[in-house]
Amino acid sequence: MKHDRAWHQEHRAIILQRMALTRAQLLSANLALHAPRRSTKTGMPAVHVMTSLADTPYLALVLAAGLAAVLVGPRKAIGTVARSGVMAWLTKSARSVFQH
Repeated sequence: MKHDRAWHQEHRAIILQRMALTRAQLLSANLALHAPRRSTKTGMPAVHVMTSLADTPYLALVLAAGLAAVLVGPRKAIGTVARSGVMAWLTKSARSVFQH
């Protein structure tokens, strides 16, 4: 049986089929990793800015800085941002002290 030519050819064909299947799976996985992703910027740019702002942890501070810069100018906005930042930091620190 070990020297049967048909048996060897059959097993060789099975191994080659497995190798071809594995190669196809590896190629598809590799192509999926390197496939160019479509950008999702198919809308109004203001919407993307607002969604990225909503993801920031200090949204109130960012909005206060923007509002201050618009209303009072950039020079006074720096002071407003600094005060807002210090107040936010103090409030967070006091809250963590009293909760523990």
